[in-house]
Amino acid sequence: MQGQKEMTRVQIERNTGIKKDTLLRILNGMIEKGFIQKTGAGRGTKYIRNVSTDN
Repeated sequence: MQGQKEMTRVQIERNTGIKKDTLLRILNGMIEKGFIQKTGAGRGTKYIRNVSTDN
């Protein structure tokens, strides 16, 4: 997700080669830990990297 503000799951799949089920588990874990956030729903779902403001 570097260099891009938001990406769809399909874009991430194509860039990483990770299969859908595995990728969804990874993305959900990253959401829970606060690394990324999810916006939209269905085909409009996008994932956005959280930027730390603590620096």
